[in-house]
Amino acid sequence: MFYGENLKNLRMLYGVSRKQLANKLKLTEQSIGNYENESFSPEINIVIEMSKIFDVKSTFFFKKFPRNGIVPTQHVAFRSSERNIRKSVAQNVTQINFAANIIEYCEAVINFKANKLKSLVHQLNTTKKKALLSGKGWTIEDTAKYTRNSLKIDSNKRLLYIVENAGAFVIEKEIDINADAYSVWTRNEDGSLRSPFIILGRRNKSAVRRIFDVAHELGHLLMHTNVDFENLENSEFREYEHEANEFASALLLPQEKIKEAFKTVRNPARPDDYKLIKKDFLVSLATAEYRAYKLGLVSKEQNNRFFASMYRKHYKQIEPLDNDIPINRPEKIKALLKLLYERGDLGSIISDVFQIEPKLLIEVLGLSDSFLGTITDSSSSQNNVFRFA
Repeated sequence: MFYGENLKNLRMLYGVSRKQLANKLKLTEQSIGNYENESFSPEINIVIEMSKIFDVKSTFFFKKFPRNGIVPTQHVAFRSSERNIRKSVAQNVTQINFAANIIEYCEAVINFKANKLKSLVHQLNTTKKKALLSGKGWTIEDTAKYTRNSLKIDSNKRLLYIVENAGAFVIEKEIDINADAYSVWTRNEDGSLRSPFIILGRRNKSAVRRIFDVAHELGHLLMHTNVDFENLENSEFREYEHEANEFASALLLPQEKIKEAFKTVRNPARPDDYKLIKKDFLVSLATAEYRAYKLGLVSKEQNNRFFASMYRKHYKQIEPLDNDIPINRPEKIKALLKLLYERGDLGSIISDVFQIEPKLLIEVLGLSDSFLGTITDSSSSQNNVFRFA
Protein backbone atom coordinates (compact mmCIF):
# COMPACT_ATOMS: atom_id res chain seq x y z
CA MET A 1 0.00 0.00 0.00
CA PHE A 2 1.29 3.45 -0.96
CA TYR A 3 1.18 5.85 2.02
CA GLY A 4 0.36 9.33 0.75
CA GLU A 5 1.10 10.83 4.16
CA ASN A 6 4.74 9.79 3.78
CA LEU A 7 5.01 11.72 0.53
CA LYS A 8 3.26 14.76 1.99
CA ASN A 9 5.58 14.80 5.00
CA LEU A 10 8.67 14.59 2.79
CA ARG A 11 7.37 17.40 0.61
CA MET A 12 6.74 19.58 3.67
CA LEU A 13 10.13 18.66 5.11
CA TYR A 14 11.83 19.99 1.99
CA GLY A 15 9.51 23.01 1.77
CA VAL A 16 8.28 21.95 -1.67
CA SER A 17 4.86 22.71 -3.13
CA ARG A 18 2.82 20.15 -5.04
CA LYS A 19 3.34 22.21 -8.17
CA GLN A 20 7.13 22.22 -7.79
CA LEU A 21 7.22 18.47 -7.28
CA ALA A 22 4.85 17.92 -10.21
CA ASN A 23 7.09 19.98 -12.48
CA LYS A 24 10.14 17.98 -11.45
CA LEU A 25 8.35 14.70 -12.12
CA LYS A 26 6.69 16.00 -15.31
CA LEU A 27 3.25 15.35 -13.84
CA THR A 28 0.23 17.44 -13.02
CA GLU A 29 -0.28 19.05 -9.64
CA GLN A 30 -3.51 17.07 -9.38
CA SER A 31 -1.54 13.82 -9.70
CA ILE A 32 0.58 14.73 -6.67
CA GLY A 33 -2.61 15.54 -4.76
CA ASN A 34 -4.07 12.17 -5.71
CA TYR A 35 -0.95 10.38 -4.50
CA GLU A 36 -1.07 12.18 -1.16
CA ASN A 37 -4.81 11.59 -0.78
CA GLU A 38 -4.25 7.96 -1.77
CA SER A 39 -6.85 8.19 -4.52
CA PHE A 40 -4.44 6.12 -6.57
CA SER A 41 -0.82 5.00 -6.36
CA PRO A 42 2.03 6.20 -8.59
CA GLU A 43 3.76 4.00 -11.10
CA ILE A 44 6.92 2.33 -9.84
CA ASN A 45 9.16 4.52 -12.03
CA ILE A 46 7.62 7.60 -10.36
CA VAL A 47 8.23 6.08 -6.92
CA ILE A 48 11.88 5.47 -7.81
CA GLU A 49 12.28 9.05 -9.00
CA MET A 50 10.69 10.43 -5.82
CA SER A 51 12.99 8.29 -3.70
CA LYS A 52 15.99 9.87 -5.42
CA ILE A 53 14.62 13.37 -4.98
CA PHE A 54 13.93 12.96 -1.27
CA ASP A 55 16.82 10.65 -0.27
CA VAL A 56 14.70 7.74 0.89
CA LYS A 57 14.41 4.09 -0.08
CA SER A 58 11.69 3.28 -2.60
CA THR A 59 10.12 1.13 0.10
CA PHE A 60 9.74 4.25 2.30
CA PHE A 61 6.44 5.02 0.55
CA PHE A 62 4.98 1.58 1.23
CA LYS A 63 5.63 1.37 4.95
CA LYS A 64 4.03 3.55 7.59
CA PHE A 65 6.67 5.86 9.06
CA PRO A 66 7.33 4.83 12.69
CA ARG A 67 5.70 7.42 14.90
CA ASN A 68 6.31 8.03 18.57
CA GLY A 69 5.75 11.55 19.84
CA ILE A 70 3.69 14.32 18.29
CA VAL A 71 4.87 17.90 17.81
CA PRO A 72 1.95 20.30 18.40
CA THR A 73 2.49 23.29 16.10
CA GLN A 74 0.70 25.69 18.43
CA HIS A 75 3.14 25.00 21.27
CA VAL A 76 6.31 25.79 19.31
CA ALA A 77 8.03 28.70 21.09
CA PHE A 78 9.01 30.47 17.89
CA ARG A 79 10.53 33.92 18.23
CA SER A 80 8.24 35.84 15.93
CA SER A 81 4.69 37.05 16.33
CA GLU A 82 4.31 37.84 12.62
CA ARG A 83 1.57 35.63 11.19
CA ASN A 84 3.30 35.11 7.81
CA ILE A 85 6.34 33.77 9.67
CA ARG A 86 4.25 31.66 12.03
CA LYS A 87 2.75 29.91 9.00
CA SER A 88 6.18 28.66 7.94
CA VAL A 89 6.54 26.90 11.29
CA ALA A 90 4.83 23.92 9.64
CA GLN A 91 7.97 23.02 7.69
CA ASN A 92 10.09 23.25 10.82
CA VAL A 93 7.58 21.17 12.79
CA THR A 94 7.76 18.48 10.09
CA GLN A 95 11.52 18.35 10.57
CA ILE A 96 11.16 18.05 14.34
CA ASN A 97 8.62 15.25 13.84
CA PHE A 98 11.08 13.37 11.65
CA ALA A 99 13.95 14.04 14.01
CA ALA A 100 11.95 13.20 17.14
CA ASN A 101 10.77 9.85 15.83
CA ILE A 102 14.25 8.83 14.71
CA ILE A 103 15.98 10.04 17.87
CA GLU A 104 13.40 8.63 20.27
CA TYR A 105 13.59 5.24 18.55
CA CYS A 106 17.39 5.32 18.83
CA GLU A 107 17.16 6.42 22.45
CA ALA A 108 14.89 3.48 23.26
CA VAL A 109 17.41 1.08 21.74
CA ILE A 110 20.17 2.49 23.95
CA ASN A 111 17.85 2.95 26.94
CA PHE A 112 19.12 6.41 27.88
CA LYS A 113 18.58 7.80 31.38
CA ALA A 114 15.27 9.37 32.49
CA ASN A 115 14.32 12.86 31.31
CA LYS A 116 15.17 15.28 34.14
CA LEU A 117 13.54 18.26 32.42
CA LYS A 118 10.15 16.55 32.36
CA SER A 119 10.42 15.90 36.09
CA LEU A 120 11.59 19.47 36.62
CA VAL A 121 8.47 20.90 34.97
CA HIS A 122 6.32 18.93 37.43
CA GLN A 123 8.50 19.95 40.40
CA LEU A 124 8.39 23.62 39.43
CA ASN A 125 4.61 23.60 39.05
CA THR A 126 4.15 21.86 42.40
CA THR A 127 6.58 24.12 44.23
CA LYS A 128 5.12 27.25 42.68
CA LYS A 129 1.57 26.22 43.62
CA LYS A 130 2.60 25.56 47.23
CA ALA A 131 4.37 28.91 47.45
CA LEU A 132 1.36 30.79 46.10
CA LEU A 133 -1.06 28.98 48.41
CA SER A 134 1.11 29.80 51.41
CA GLY A 135 1.16 33.47 50.46
CA LYS A 136 4.91 33.54 49.84
CA GLY A 137 4.55 34.29 46.15
CA TRP A 138 6.67 33.00 43.28
CA THR A 139 8.69 34.89 40.68
CA ILE A 140 10.73 34.14 37.57
CA GLU A 141 13.75 34.74 39.77
CA ASP A 142 12.58 31.83 41.95
CA THR A 143 12.10 29.63 38.88
CA ALA A 144 15.62 30.39 37.63
CA LYS A 145 17.17 29.73 41.04
CA TYR A 146 15.25 26.46 41.46
CA THR A 147 16.31 25.37 37.96
CA ARG A 148 19.96 26.23 38.51
CA ASN A 149 20.04 24.24 41.75
CA SER A 150 18.07 21.28 40.37
CA LEU A 151 20.24 20.91 37.27
CA LYS A 152 23.40 21.69 39.24
CA ILE A 153 24.49 24.41 36.82
CA ASP A 154 27.91 25.20 38.21
CA SER A 155 29.23 26.95 35.10
CA ASN A 156 27.51 28.71 32.22
CA LYS A 157 30.19 27.26 29.96
CA ARG A 158 28.65 23.84 30.57
CA LEU A 159 25.03 24.96 30.14
CA LEU A 160 24.49 23.31 26.75
CA TYR A 161 25.99 20.03 27.98
CA ILE A 162 23.90 20.16 31.18
CA VAL A 163 20.67 20.84 29.27
CA GLU A 164 21.38 17.98 26.85
CA ASN A 165 22.29 15.67 29.72
CA ALA A 166 19.02 16.60 31.46
CA GLY A 167 17.02 15.25 28.51
CA ALA A 168 16.84 17.95 25.83
CA PHE A 169 17.70 17.19 22.22
CA VAL A 170 19.49 20.15 20.65
CA ILE A 171 19.72 20.48 16.88
CA GLU A 172 21.64 23.08 14.87
CA LYS A 173 20.19 24.02 11.49
CA GLU A 174 19.79 26.85 9.04
CA ILE A 175 16.69 28.78 10.06
CA ASP A 176 15.62 30.61 6.94
CA ILE A 177 13.19 32.94 8.65
CA ASN A 178 13.44 35.67 11.25
CA ALA A 179 14.28 33.57 14.27
CA ASP A 180 17.46 32.69 16.16
CA ALA A 181 16.14 29.61 17.92
CA TYR A 182 12.95 27.85 18.94
CA SER A 183 11.84 25.02 21.17
CA VAL A 184 8.98 22.60 21.75
CA TRP A 185 7.99 19.50 23.69
CA THR A 186 6.94 16.47 21.71
CA ARG A 187 3.76 14.97 23.18
CA ASN A 188 2.23 11.59 23.77
CA GLU A 189 -1.19 10.89 22.28
CA ASP A 190 -2.87 12.00 25.52
CA GLY A 191 -1.11 15.38 25.29
CA SER A 192 1.37 14.71 28.09
CA LEU A 193 4.99 15.85 27.72
CA ARG A 194 7.41 13.49 26.03
CA SER A 195 10.77 14.97 24.89
CA PRO A 196 12.08 18.57 24.82
CA PHE A 197 13.69 19.89 21.62
CA ILE A 198 15.72 23.05 21.13
CA ILE A 199 16.56 24.18 17.60
CA LEU A 200 19.49 26.58 17.32
CA GLY A 201 20.16 28.64 14.21
CA ARG A 202 23.53 28.55 12.50
CA ARG A 203 23.77 32.28 11.92
CA ASN A 204 27.02 33.97 12.87
CA LYS A 205 26.56 34.31 16.59
CA SER A 206 28.96 34.72 19.43
CA ALA A 207 29.38 32.06 22.10
CA VAL A 208 27.70 34.25 24.72
CA ARG A 209 24.65 34.86 22.54
CA ARG A 210 24.42 31.12 21.86
CA ILE A 211 24.46 30.44 25.61
CA PHE A 212 21.72 33.01 26.14
CA ASP A 213 19.64 31.34 23.39
CA VAL A 214 19.91 27.99 25.19
CA ALA A 215 18.88 29.59 28.50
CA HIS A 216 16.02 31.46 26.80
CA GLU A 217 14.62 28.29 25.20
CA LEU A 218 15.03 26.38 28.46
CA GLY A 219 12.82 29.04 30.01
CA HIS A 220 10.13 28.42 27.40
CA LEU A 221 10.33 24.65 27.92
CA LEU A 222 9.94 24.96 31.67
CA MET A 223 7.50 27.85 31.99
CA HIS A 224 5.41 27.87 28.82
CA THR A 225 4.68 24.20 28.14
CA ASN A 226 1.00 24.69 27.29
CA VAL A 227 1.00 28.16 25.76
CA ASP A 228 -0.77 28.39 22.40
CA PHE A 229 1.77 30.54 20.55
CA GLU A 230 -0.28 30.50 17.34
CA ASN A 231 -3.18 32.46 18.78
CA LEU A 232 -1.44 35.02 20.96
CA GLU A 233 -1.96 38.73 20.57
CA ASN A 234 1.27 40.57 19.83
CA SER A 235 1.33 42.03 23.33
CA GLU A 236 0.90 38.55 24.84
CA PHE A 237 3.65 37.15 22.65
CA ARG A 238 6.03 39.92 23.71
CA GLU A 239 5.23 39.20 27.35
CA TYR A 240 6.15 35.52 27.02
CA GLU A 241 9.37 36.48 25.24
CA HIS A 242 10.12 38.93 28.03
CA GLU A 243 9.58 36.21 30.62
CA ALA A 244 11.98 33.87 28.81
CA ASN A 245 14.57 36.66 28.66
CA GLU A 246 14.14 37.40 32.36
CA PHE A 247 14.55 33.71 33.15
CA ALA A 248 17.71 33.47 31.04
CA SER A 249 19.26 36.53 32.69
CA ALA A 250 18.46 35.27 36.19
CA LEU A 251 19.71 31.75 35.36
CA LEU A 252 23.02 32.93 33.92
CA LEU A 253 23.60 35.70 36.44
CA PRO A 254 22.43 34.56 39.89
CA GLN A 255 21.52 37.51 42.08
CA GLU A 256 24.11 36.95 44.81
CA LYS A 257 26.95 36.31 42.36
CA ILE A 258 26.24 39.25 40.07
CA LYS A 259 26.04 41.64 43.03
CA GLU A 260 29.49 40.52 44.10
CA ALA A 261 30.88 40.64 40.55
CA PHE A 262 29.41 44.11 40.00
CA LYS A 263 31.98 45.48 42.47
CA THR A 264 34.52 45.21 39.64
CA VAL A 265 32.54 47.68 37.52
CA ARG A 266 34.05 51.14 38.04
CA ASN A 267 31.67 53.05 35.76
CA PRO A 268 28.23 51.39 35.27
CA ALA A 269 27.59 53.51 32.17
CA ARG A 270 30.74 52.30 30.39
CA PRO A 271 30.30 49.01 28.44
CA ASP A 272 33.97 48.04 28.58
CA ASP A 273 33.85 47.99 32.36
CA TYR A 274 31.67 44.83 32.14
CA LYS A 275 34.33 42.80 30.34
CA LEU A 276 35.34 40.88 33.45
CA ILE A 277 31.73 39.87 34.11
CA LYS A 278 31.39 38.78 30.49
CA LYS A 279 34.56 36.70 30.74
CA ASP A 280 33.54 35.04 34.01
CA PHE A 281 29.83 34.44 33.33
CA LEU A 282 29.90 34.14 29.50
CA VAL A 283 27.13 36.67 28.95
CA SER A 284 27.06 39.69 26.68
CA LEU A 285 27.96 43.13 28.00
CA ALA A 286 24.35 44.16 27.39
CA THR A 287 22.98 41.20 29.37
CA ALA A 288 25.34 41.90 32.27
CA GLU A 289 24.38 45.58 32.45
CA TYR A 290 20.66 44.96 32.05
CA ARG A 291 20.70 42.37 34.83
CA ALA A 292 22.49 44.83 37.11
CA TYR A 293 19.97 47.50 36.15
CA LYS A 294 17.01 45.22 36.99
CA LEU A 295 18.59 44.48 40.38
CA GLY A 296 18.85 48.19 41.14
CA LEU A 297 22.62 48.35 40.84
CA VAL A 298 22.46 50.72 37.86
CA SER A 299 20.39 53.89 37.64
CA LYS A 300 18.04 54.72 34.78
CA GLU A 301 20.36 57.49 33.63
CA GLN A 302 23.37 55.16 33.69
CA ASN A 303 21.38 52.54 31.79
CA ASN A 304 20.54 55.05 29.05
CA ARG A 305 24.14 56.20 28.78
CA PHE A 306 25.34 52.58 28.67
CA PHE A 307 23.22 51.69 25.64
CA ALA A 308 24.00 54.98 23.93
CA SER A 309 27.68 54.07 24.28
CA MET A 310 26.98 50.55 22.98
CA TYR A 311 25.54 52.03 19.78
CA ARG A 312 28.40 54.50 19.36
CA LYS A 313 30.97 51.73 19.69
CA HIS A 314 28.99 49.44 17.35
CA TYR A 315 28.88 46.81 20.08
CA LYS A 316 25.40 45.78 18.95
CA GLN A 317 27.08 43.92 16.08
CA ILE A 318 30.15 42.53 17.82
CA GLU A 319 31.36 43.00 21.36
CA PRO A 320 34.83 42.79 22.89
CA LEU A 321 35.90 39.17 23.61
CA ASP A 322 33.35 37.75 21.14
CA ASN A 323 36.12 36.31 18.98
CA ASP A 324 38.00 34.91 21.97
CA ILE A 325 35.29 32.68 23.45
CA PRO A 326 34.78 29.33 21.65
CA ILE A 327 31.25 28.27 20.71
CA ASN A 328 29.99 25.00 22.16
CA ARG A 329 28.15 22.65 19.81
CA PRO A 330 25.43 20.09 20.58
CA GLU A 331 26.92 16.64 21.18
CA LYS A 332 24.15 14.39 22.52
CA ILE A 333 22.67 13.28 19.18
CA LYS A 334 26.12 12.64 17.72
CA ALA A 335 27.07 10.59 20.79
CA LEU A 336 23.86 8.57 20.45
CA LEU A 337 24.51 7.79 16.78
CA LYS A 338 28.15 6.91 17.43
CA LEU A 339 27.12 4.48 20.15
CA LEU A 340 24.57 2.84 17.86
CA TYR A 341 27.20 2.59 15.11
CA GLU A 342 29.66 0.93 17.48
CA ARG A 343 26.97 -1.55 18.50
CA GLY A 344 26.24 -2.31 14.85
CA ASP A 345 22.63 -1.06 15.04
CA LEU A 346 22.77 2.25 13.16
CA GLY A 347 22.75 0.90 9.61
CA SER A 348 19.66 -1.24 10.13
CA ILE A 349 17.81 1.59 11.91
CA ILE A 350 18.46 3.98 9.01
CA SER A 351 17.79 1.51 6.18
CA ASP A 352 15.35 -1.03 7.59
CA VAL A 353 13.35 0.77 10.27
CA PHE A 354 13.05 4.24 8.73
CA GLN A 355 13.78 3.39 5.09
CA ILE A 356 15.84 6.55 4.52
CA GLU A 357 19.24 7.35 3.06
CA PRO A 358 22.05 8.63 5.33
CA LYS A 359 21.92 11.98 3.51
CA LEU A 360 18.41 12.64 4.76
CA LEU A 361 19.44 11.65 8.27
CA ILE A 362 22.12 14.31 8.47
CA GLU A 363 19.79 16.93 6.95
CA VAL A 364 17.07 16.22 9.51
CA LEU A 365 19.42 16.02 12.50
CA GLY A 366 21.53 19.00 11.49
CA LEU A 367 24.73 16.97 11.20
CA SER A 368 27.65 17.45 8.85
CA ASP A 369 28.72 15.28 5.95
CA SER A 370 32.08 14.86 7.66
CA PHE A 371 30.41 13.48 10.79
CA LEU A 372 28.43 10.99 8.77
CA GLY A 373 31.61 9.90 7.04
CA THR A 374 33.10 8.89 10.37
CA ILE A 375 30.36 6.39 11.13
CA THR A 376 29.09 5.13 7.78
CA ASP A 377 30.40 3.88 4.48
CA SER A 378 30.96 7.06 2.47
CA SER A 379 29.70 5.33 -0.67
CA SER A 380 26.23 5.08 0.83
CA SER A 381 25.88 8.82 1.29
CA GLN A 382 26.74 10.17 -2.13
CA ASN A 383 23.18 11.08 -3.18
CA ASN A 384 22.78 14.79 -3.72
CA VAL A 385 19.90 16.51 -2.00
CA PHE A 386 17.56 17.86 -4.66
CA ARG A 387 17.34 21.66 -4.55
CA PHE A 388 14.10 23.22 -5.74
CA ALA A 389 14.37 26.57 -7.48
